[in-house]
Amino acid sequence: MPGKLIPARCLKILLPALALTSILLPAAAIPARAQTETILYAFPNCNFACSPDAGVALDKKGNLYGITSPYGIFSLTPSGTFTHIGLPESAFAPFGGLILDSKGNVYSTTFYGGSSDYGTVFEMSPTKTGWTGTVLYNFTNGLDGGSPGAGVVRDSKGNLYSTTQYGGEFGAGTVFEVSPSGTEKVIYSFLENPEVGYYPEVGVVRDSKGNLYGTTLHGGTSNMGAVTK
Repeated sequence: MPGKLIPARCLKILLPALALTSILLPAAAIPARAQTETILYAFPNCNFACSPDAGVALDKKGNLYGITSPYGIFSLTPSGTFTHIGLPESAFAPFGGLILDSKGNVYSTTFYGGSSDYGTVFEMSPTKTGWTGTVLYNFTNGLDGGSPGAGVVRDSKGNLYSTTQYGGEFGAGTVFEVSPSGTEKVIYSFLENPEVGYYPEVGVVRDSKGNLYGTTLHGGTSNMGAVTK
């Protein structure tokens, strides 16, 4: 079973990057047409938030919610007011995106933290005086999985679905479900075998029939990763 490793997204592979740069540099000279970019907020320092590596969620009022690691969730109003929301006390290092429910609660995961330091599924809820955080599940890196590096999706009953990069029956990651009451169920344990996908680094999408789709970092016939269902 692998130890707690740095997520693959944090590793820089030099040669492919140089090759990509040589391809993109000529294209950079071509002016963009009919497109503009507006900076809504520029992170001034890393005191509370910086270097977000996931997308944002949008509520009905036009507020944006994002996440930075290790600082946690932030919000940004349409007028540009930034608020640092944070994380539950024991949660640490969120790498995935987040989702909102109809009540404005925010859900995501952390790669580290929790009672075993193998990550969490958490909820942040708005109150009259600010926000309160709840860890819905603490991963142990055992059969339940460990170190989720992606956000979650939510079904109509409030169940949350995503992946862990490690742990599970074979130590190569899991697809899991966490109920609103905090009960975790492993839907699938990945096997470290080139004939199948393993080590999922991103989350899943869910169709109307409840099927889950995602990708794995390794596995497949060429051991270069796979798209899975």
